[in-house]
Amino acid sequence: MLSTTLIMVVLGGGYSLSAHSLGNALRASQRSHALALAQSQVEFIKAAAIADPLRVNFANTYQTATTYCIDPNGQRVDADQSSGLCNPYDDPGGDNFYKIGVKYDGVPGGSGAFTITAQWQNGSEAGIINSLQLNYRLPS
Repeated sequence: MLSTTLIMVVLGGGYSLSAHSLGNALRASQRSHALALAQSQVEFIKAAAIADPLRVNFANTYQTATTYCIDPNGQRVDADQSSGLCNPYDDPGGDNFYKIGVKYDGVPGGSGAFTITAQWQNGSEAGIINSLQLNYRLPS
């Protein structure tokens, strides 16, 4: 009886540790994907700035007060009015798990930086929304 109880305690502890570890790995994977989405927006901004050295069209398209995202073709897509973010274009399941948005702070006295926000639902805890932000300023 004692040996059976001891085996059950060991197995239960092992299960608990593996479930916790799996949850941590899932959260890390989700954050990594969200960071890659945000970094891709920075790369699209850099490419658009290089393609327009005088930054005339760039300023009119990307240095605006409204939130948007940039699709893989370099086209600006306005954010959804309800969430203030875009549903990403690379969402393989179509479940809008990740949302992304780019906002430019170009008001007088502002930072002149782009703030890229990525947001996603926590896959291991229902109802929890995670987010991260990247800030990027073009070189002068």
